[in-house]
Amino acid sequence: MSGGKTDWSKGIFFLIFFLCIVVGAGLLKIMEEVTKPVVLSVFMSFIFFTPIKKLNEKFRVPWWLGMTIVFIVFFAFFFGIGNIILASFKSILDKAPEYEERFNTISMSIHELISKNRDSKLFELLKIDKDQTIAQYFLQSFDIIGTVKNFAVGFTGFVLNFSKTLFFVVLFSIFLLTEMQFTLKKTSKVITRKHRYRILKIIKKTTTDVTQYISIKFAMSIISGVYVTIVCAAFKMDFAVVWGFLSFVMNFIPKFGSLIAWLITTVFAIIMFYPFPIPIILSSVLIIIENLAIGNLIEPKIEGKNLDISPFVILVSLSIWGWIWGFLGLLLAVPLTVTVKIICENISFLKPIAIIIGGMTSSDERVPAQIQGEEEKQ
Repeated sequence: MSGGKTDWSKGIFFLIFFLCIVVGAGLLKIMEEVTKPVVLSVFMSFIFFTPIKKLNEKFRVPWWLGMTIVFIVFFAFFFGIGNIILASFKSILDKAPEYEERFNTISMSIHELISKNRDSKLFELLKIDKDQTIAQYFLQSFDIIGTVKNFAVGFTGFVLNFSKTLFFVVLFSIFLLTEMQFTLKKTSKVITRKHRYRILKIIKKTTTDVTQYISIKFAMSIISGVYVTIVCAAFKMDFAVVWGFLSFVMNFIPKFGSLIAWLITTVFAIIMFYPFPIPIILSSVLIIIENLAIGNLIEPKIEGKNLDISPFVILVSLSIWGWIWGFLGLLLAVPLTVTVKIICENISFLKPIAIIIGGMTSSDERVPAQIQGEEEKQ
């Protein structure tokens, strides 16, 4: 208080800021056909910026030639993996009856083991017909095979639709990468000399941190995908590339993505290798060890605590971006949230938002002590 009056300026600012976020989310939902390619091109530019810059600075490769090299490598990788994955999903559809039969065999074995407990309350609670096998119950209740088929068809359609929009994404990325080498020079001409140093520092720090996060996440996802592919291929598991690609994609969703990918891969291993437990256990253990190592040791150490995000914020972010952009929103939710956090950290009056978004790291733990010290002074 000052002179008996309350300063409401900060409260009004954050209220307007919140309303702008709500309106912005609605606009992103309505204009998703336009905003998706733009956002994807921005993230692609951040990923490609680092190798292009290194080629330019270390090997004196011209900027345009570095862009050409990086995009050629990207297209070779994308179309090569894309063709393999599409072929694998077609094989999954063709072999679906075979895996359904294996699933029935497994459930019959389980059914025989618990047949002595037909009068248990579990059967009554789940309303399972005593003459019905577990496989029949789950197939009728959840339509597992139908779900797998629909997912395979839907994912194939997603890949085809993404391939159609890839042209616009690449086109936007080319122009954006061309502009990024002149961003600081152009910004310095626009900003007045009084605020030039501070604003340029914020832009440079934000761009560096965002590029670092996206590049690290992309690299770790590739390592995870390659590792899972090698493990599955070593145990002669069908569709090893599919499980590796699934691990690569789901690794972009921290805390939960890798766990979901591991669970799906393990279920398939059970269906394929039953009744031999050794390949099921070994493949499952090797994959979960890699997930824990990358998710809890390697990534946090490389990224640093300043990129840590609260698990609750991750859940909220996944819900919001999943509603806005569907599956693509789930993949981009955390990178977008990290980007917002980095921007807020570099703008003084937005730092409270960065603290709320961030996890309870050692730097954040000092905040309550600071607040307590200020209260004692008052």
